[in-house]
Amino acid sequence: SDPAIRQGSVLLSRPGMKFSERQVYFHKSVILIIKHRFDGFDQGLILNRPMDATSTDLGISGPPLQLIFGGDVEGLSDLASGFRDPAYFCVHLLEKFASVSNKITQGVYWMELKDAQKLVSQGRARAVDFFLVFGYCGWGRGQLQNE
Repeated sequence: SDPAIRQGSVLLSRPGMKFSERQVYFHKSVILIIKHRFDGFDQGLILNRPMDATSTDLGISGPPLQLIFGGDVEGLSDLASGFRDPAYFCVHLLEKFASVSNKITQGVYWMELKDAQKLVSQGRARAVDFFLVFGYCGWGRGQLQNE
């Protein structure tokens, strides 16, 4: 395996890791790095924390999309405290929509929620083609490498 962290890297937390003791949602998590900048900011999405809810359960209009807890930054806790602009990422594997999506790595993309809803409403995609990842994980310069 390659120890370098880059966009598209998949991180697997191990039992006993320091950060999973303070933030239990990292315990045995699978994290996809969606942004890596050499000037010091890494952004990732936890992929294996499905929620027992859909987008409509949160009052988001449009077709119901499965929700995944992506991390604690701009996510559910912020929404509960009155933050009105949470971070959503509609992750998909649909090559046919690559040109209207943001590429994470080969075969994995994300797009804006409104764009995914439009594709579903038009019958060009199905709701199950997308995972609505709510919130993200963020690390400052060197922080991820030290954890």
